[in-house]
Amino acid sequence: MTNKNTSNGEILDTKITKKPPILFYGHPKFLYKIYPRIELEISKEPFFLATKYKAIALLNCGNWDDSDFEFGIIDDDDASNKLFYIKEMYDGALDKVFNNKKGYLYSFSSKNFFKTKNLVAFEYVSAFQPTILKTKKIENLLIELKKSRMFLIKYNDEIV
Repeated sequence: MTNKNTSNGEILDTKITKKPPILFYGHPKFLYKIYPRIELEISKEPFFLATKYKAIALLNCGNWDDSDFEFGIIDDDDASNKLFYIKEMYDGALDKVFNNKKGYLYSFSSKNFFKTKNLVAFEYVSAFQPTILKTKKIENLLIELKKSRMFLIKYNDEIV
């Protein structure tokens, strides 16, 4: 096992099995560079977060929380080929949050990214500023989500 000690003494597991070459990050605005996050439940130091699934990155382009959607994973046993779902917590949440809303999908190399014990299986972090390889402007997040590995479930249980 390979570990990395952070400056605050936290030990992070950096051993990656089947790490994808490209990772994704979604944001509602155009960014010239990705900015670090600070979430104490993950790390005491600033970090950059990415995912190997475009569908998850697309979700991050929308402005939503748990009061809008229930989020889940389908077929949790197959880590390399997961399917996801979001279910409206009220009627019209999909349209309110994603329909005709723009966003940006960024891709970058997974070279300096690793897993920590506080992340789900499809998330990676890095202490280093990632170089953006490609930026894709999304004109309508709902249309892109319908094309992705994300099942969209309306409040009345209808699958979109």
